[in-house]
Amino acid sequence: MNLQNSMRAFVEVAKEGGLAKAAKKMKISAPSITRLIGDFEAWAGAPLLVRTTRHVSLTEMGEAFLPRCIDILDNTQSLKTFAESSTESLSGTLRVTGARVLVRSVIAPLLPAFLAAYPRLKVHLDTTDMLVNVLSEHFDLAIRVGDLQDSTLVARKLGQSRLVLTASPEFLARRGTPQSIADLKNFPCLTDTIPQFGSAWPIGGNKSRLEGPASVSDGEIVRDLTIASQGLSLLPKFVVQKSLDSGALVQVLADEKTPDLPIYAIFPPKPYVSQSARALAEAIAQSL
Repeated sequence: MNLQNSMRAFVEVAKEGGLAKAAKKMKISAPSITRLIGDFEAWAGAPLLVRTTRHVSLTEMGEAFLPRCIDILDNTQSLKTFAESSTESLSGTLRVTGARVLVRSVIAPLLPAFLAAYPRLKVHLDTTDMLVNVLSEHFDLAIRVGDLQDSTLVARKLGQSRLVLTASPEFLARRGTPQSIADLKNFPCLTDTIPQFGSAWPIGGNKSRLEGPASVSDGEIVRDLTIASQGLSLLPKFVVQKSLDSGALVQVLADEKTPDLPIYAIFPPKPYVSQSARALAEAIAQSL
């Protein structure tokens, strides 16, 4: 059911005083408008129209619904007009900074569609795992993973990504599969040093400090070492999703509790927040 179309059909029938006139105005068939009205009444849970062979009138519930529906449709049209005007007005350069692995895995795939939607906009994308001051460094938007340390930042939570424990099928065939959190101490573990927890993996409700052949400040390198059967790793799901889908990696101890890492958009203090920064943040939120 398309609620907006059904609502519009109800309003047009009420205004025109008949199904046939409303159908003609909406340029749809009589059976179609009958179906739309039926869908809307089913959604409302009550009859909204009284139909006779010559006339259509409103029930008491229909009288109460009509002005509210008109307001909703007017507001929806105003919002659409605003969105269209905003799209046309977005121009200039949008300066964005973000953690390398997040930029590659989440933001970069969005850019072709985003740039196509805003052809007058140019994106300058900086990839760094260093925390930057968006105002002093002249960035319009920063995207960060993990809890924010500075509560004074203008931030919006865009989504989150679950940490997942993975290994390659070849590694598990050679070394066996851990059956519990305690078993991890008997396996080489590859550490991404960028998250705050480092080698103290927050898994199973506790923090387990683990060791292995490599500690790297890049989640993608840790993932690639895991694929190369060098050990187990604990990484955000967006880093390993494609490898899980292809079978290059498999999830280990899937029933164990692992935390979600929040993903934030960080803006300069108001009134320096640009409409283009909000638009890209919204696109990232939708993808997450």
